[in-house]
Amino acid sequence: MFHNNIVTIQANAILVSDAHYNPLRQDFLSFLNAILRTEIQTSQLILMGDIFDFLAGEITYFKKQNQEIIDKINHLANKIEIIYLEGNHDYNLENIFSNVKIITRKSQPLQCEFWDNTKYQSEIKTRKVMLAHGDIYTPKSYDLYTSIIRNSTLLKVLNFIDITNWLTKRIDFWLREKNLVHEFTDFEKFAIKRLYKYKYAKADLIIEGHFHQGKSYKTYTNLPAFGIENQYFSFLDKKIIKFQSKN
Repeated sequence: MFHNNIVTIQANAILVSDAHYNPLRQDFLSFLNAILRTEIQTSQLILMGDIFDFLAGEITYFKKQNQEIIDKINHLANKIEIIYLEGNHDYNLENIFSNVKIITRKSQPLQCEFWDNTKYQSEIKTRKVMLAHGDIYTPKSYDLYTSIIRNSTLLKVLNFIDITNWLTKRIDFWLREKNLVHEFTDFEKFAIKRLYKYKYAKADLIIEGHFHQGKSYKTYTNLPAFGIENQYFSFLDKKIIKFQSKN
């Protein structure tokens, strides 16, 4: 399903996916600080999902654990435009982030446009871009699973019974041990399948996260996992850039 709320991607936009921020992976905090200090210059930051190892609006433990980064994103949103596409590790975020445009899974892919200057300066073309975290166009069983884990009532009940954080701590430490490296042996074949899913979009560019590949094929780009490679995507250059932390 494609949606009518078209977002304009700014020329110097930066896209970041799969930071999987937790107490053991904190480089994303340094990345946000670099933007605040204008060491990295952008007027639009697009967060492509799974920025946190886990975050949901109803779960107190993870909100407290991630409060510093939540505050940093909210502070930065007062200075630049931030668009946040929810992933499968971060959702129900509307009440957590102020001045951040939240794009739920149901609203993905997000239709965007950008103005493309050709070699003739007088010619400017509008290009169509589709953005998604990547966990869409999935089997119905997965769709059912995602609807269950996002159920606000269920999450509130789980939060209520998690008095001593016995459940959230188990989830937390399990996520910290999870392997984020998933390199595909045939990325081209994978990309062709993803392009087929988007065949009716007729987009000039399709960008997803979720799969942690950091590769492109024709009009499809799968972003690297920031939590593994400390890499982000510069929309102006259409290339992946390595972030070097200075603090």
